[in-house]
Amino acid sequence: MSKGFTQTALDTAQAARNISNIIKSGMKGGMSGAAKETLKKYWPKILTVALILLFLPVIIFLSLPAILFGFDPKYPTAEEIARRKYEVQTAYTKFEDFRQEQIDRYVWQNESSYNTVTVVWENADAFTEEWLAAINSADIDNDIMKSSENEVKKLITNTYFIRREEIDIEPEQEEPEKPESKNPWEDTTYEGPSYIPETPKEETSSGTSHETYVRKQNLIIHVIVRPPEEVMKILTFDQDKHDWACNMHQALTEEDT
Repeated sequence: MSKGFTQTALDTAQAARNISNIIKSGMKGGMSGAAKETLKKYWPKILTVALILLFLPVIIFLSLPAILFGFDPKYPTAEEIARRKYEVQTAYTKFEDFRQEQIDRYVWQNESSYNTVTVVWENADAFTEEWLAAINSADIDNDIMKSSENEVKKLITNTYFIRREEIDIEPEQEEPEKPESKNPWEDTTYEGPSYIPETPKEETSSGTSHETYVRKQNLIIHVIVRPPEEVMKILTFDQDKHDWACNMHQALTEEDT
């Protein structure tokens, strides 16, 4: 005989004994006696049921927002959504400023190694603020809480690439000597003092000196702006996201006009 069957038999016997006692109490003391005996034997279960019945209206009332509006406590509040939306939309308007900051940082990292650093923009108008907003919206599945100013900046780094061009500095060529003239009035060249300028030197903290490093190259930084189609390929957009971005861009440009 299994342990579960034995326990069930014992519970049944106990319940039968309790019912018998309740019936006896009812025969002796009437309904009040039966009620007292029932409360005595089953008060834990009765208390549980009473508490459920007491708090059931409150539970139903508190559940109404979730039932009616699909509210979930883990979702952001309306205030948080509005604040994030303002942050991201402001980042869109600063698109060109953010991009310029990134290029300026790149120039600053390289300028100490070259004589001059020049930035040349190519296809600069290929990617616009409207395309940035449209592509970012599709990339985050139109969930504004997935985006932020930093995320927009990361997206901007995909809108261009850099090509470096290093150019050697040609050494200065000496002027050819002029032939001696027999006419004393023809030679008007002024001969300066006959000395050779010393190479500029820098003093170090130890008092010793060394020759100044002369940079032998110029750097040209070509910033090539990618078209929207290429940016969407980098982000591995599927057809749905591609169409969403294109439709969003069309809506934004029509809204501006």
